[in-house]
Amino acid sequence: MLQATLLLLLAADHTLAFDWTLTGPKNAYTSLTCTLVVPPVPQRPATGDATYFYWPGLQTNNLAANFNPIGFGVLQPVLTFGPACTPNQPKGVSVYRGWHVSAQYVNPGGPEARHTGCMGGNMMDVSPGDSLVMSMTLTGTVWTQTVVRQGGPNGCEVSFSIDMLGQGQNRAELVLELYYQAVVTSDVLFNDIRMTITNPEPSNSTRFCTPNSRLQKTETCTGMALSADGKTCTIEQCMFKAAQNRKRFSIWT
Repeated sequence: MLQATLLLLLAADHTLAFDWTLTGPKNAYTSLTCTLVVPPVPQRPATGDATYFYWPGLQTNNLAANFNPIGFGVLQPVLTFGPACTPNQPKGVSVYRGWHVSAQYVNPGGPEARHTGCMGGNMMDVSPGDSLVMSMTLTGTVWTQTVVRQGGPNGCEVSFSIDMLGQGQNRAELVLELYYQAVVTSDVLFNDIRMTITNPEPSNSTRFCTPNSRLQKTETCTGMALSADGKTCTIEQCMFKAAQNRKRFSIWT
């Protein structure tokens, strides 16, 4: 089942809205924080399945420092509805009971056994209207993800840490990832986005914290600012508009 799920991830349709992958030599992200507002619970299809993954994430590519031996994967605190490979799922409960969130690292099939598959910490159920403060921070070679639930009666948090062996993460993302019969029928908001990088990008770079990276017109980000030292990007809000057609939306930062 896990192998089938990971193969499905590789085959997903997607629409890119932003692509701010770092281009400076061996440059990398050191943190990513945002607040995801939990949207209304999707409607379960009458027949078949529907899976929704909404997440900010950090990824690598073969231009990053220490790409091997781990290879390609994604650090991602994920808001989920529907069938998924989420670790530590409770037994005997419906995957369509509502939204849940957990911090994860997913690697479809890297050569390093300790970094292969779906890994993560505990999960927690959340409700529409909750604000989920999602953070990813690097300390030494260890990435720690934390999701803090705000705005609900049962404030709580989940987290997950993993040693990435010095592998650079040079691509930041905000993604709505859809499978089977999933359709985005409500606007989705990511607020208070803050990203930090190791070094300022080269002066000729147009792919970090600039509106020139905009590729699509159906999603919008507002209030973007780059710090004086060129190492911190803040964005007030990124919004995915509801759609009536099946897509995977992404804002690549």
